[in-house]
Amino acid sequence: MDAWWAVSHGVAGLMTAAAGGLWLWKWRSIGRHFFFLFFFSLTVAYLDVFPVLSLHEYAETALVGLRVGPPAEIVQDYAIVQFYCLCFFQLPLVLGYFGLGLRPRGRRIVSNPGGSRAIAIASIVFSLLFLWVLLSEGLLMARVSVDLTPVLIEMPFFKFFVYRLFQESGVFLIGVLFFLAHFSAGPARQLVWAAWVTTVGAYGIWAVFNSRWSLLLLVVCSLGFWLAARGDKMPSPRVFARMASCVVLGAYLATIVVNVRRIGFEDRLSWRYFVPQGLGAFGDEQSYMRLNGIDLMARLLPGIEREGPALGAAWGSVGWYLRRFTDPKGFDEFRLSRKTTAKTYLMARYLGWDLTDYFSCTLTDLFGNFHVFGLLGGAVLLVMLLRFSASRFMAPRDGAALVLAVFVIVHAIVFDQEAVGLLFGWTKQLPILFAVLALRPFRVAAGRTRGRGAMASRTVVFVAPSGQPGGLG
Repeated sequence: MDAWWAVSHGVAGLMTAAAGGLWLWKWRSIGRHFFFLFFFSLTVAYLDVFPVLSLHEYAETALVGLRVGPPAEIVQDYAIVQFYCLCFFQLPLVLGYFGLGLRPRGRRIVSNPGGSRAIAIASIVFSLLFLWVLLSEGLLMARVSVDLTPVLIEMPFFKFFVYRLFQESGVFLIGVLFFLAHFSAGPARQLVWAAWVTTVGAYGIWAVFNSRWSLLLLVVCSLGFWLAARGDKMPSPRVFARMASCVVLGAYLATIVVNVRRIGFEDRLSWRYFVPQGLGAFGDEQSYMRLNGIDLMARLLPGIEREGPALGAAWGSVGWYLRRFTDPKGFDEFRLSRKTTAKTYLMARYLGWDLTDYFSCTLTDLFGNFHVFGLLGGAVLLVMLLRFSASRFMAPRDGAALVLAVFVIVHAIVFDQEAVGLLFGWTKQLPILFAVLALRPFRVAAGRTRGRGAMASRTVVFVAPSGQPGGLG
């Protein structure tokens, strides 16, 4: 027991130090690598820091009437899974991202005034429609006020389409609007900034009462887009202050979400929602176990080693991405079952648990389906996505590449989602992506930058931030 305890703590200490070292190493090029550094830090939190904390203090977690044993009882399985994640996911992730040479060849990109105005107006209308759906259907505090699934099934298709599409695509649209505003000039710039504020407001109003993760995604992506627009400028005290302010803001907004869940719905807004109650961002019943990405994998480990991995069987819900349109009645029944995730299948097969939810991360269903090969495959996929976005932010080849970079990074950095969502969930956002690409908000101008990155100035063009060639290194 003591040896496994030491392994678990040793891996956690090593990876925490590695995360801190990477931030220091790449601080001078924070704009280029911010999204990767944030994502890697998330993996350390989910796979190392919070699992180790849970070994010391268990929060008596009960889910749907099932009380599970404390993590300290399975410390050996914790340590083994942490070691697997280190060797087959975290190390390949870092080595793949920084170890492969890449010298992107970018072009000067200008904003397209006609497309910019069209996207700005459409975004304002879309945001206001979303707020209308929230208020008319009583969904402002959906997580605490209603049983959401039956409400969504009974909702008129137009309202459901607006509600779900804005939830899925809001941060992507915010990113596109930010770059449009940053690259535009004159009256068009004011219109796009107004659209950005409106869209951020609508998404933030929903997120602050419903989802800590959505709030985190909004704050982190807004900061990351601003840093990417600065290019490879040396970070100043102002940059550091803005990053620190985002951390404080995110923590405060997360406490509002917790307050809403703890206090409950009161048929009206209450000042108590907005006053920190001393419980912090982890003040609900799950505490910081919500960020424990190792626990479920450790509990699944004995069954997987005894019976073998699921080999993709946990992803049976994938078919509904298309069948939902040909068999809407069957899709409604599927949603009402509440067993729509890969982890519900894994828990039922290997643990005999009849649960609809449990804390997990992107690696949970990869591990359950393919054991360590799933971890390695996830690392390869994420390296490809993160490198693609970093290179296109710094040296976009054309306007579509910049739009795709925003689309990819918003989807890829959510480590709280299941891998099946990472692989297939982006299909739900295609209507917005196709609409933005069709409007061509950016276009190629004369000239080319060779591997120098790209930064937005207050004109309508990308300007190389430095004269030094470079890739992702």
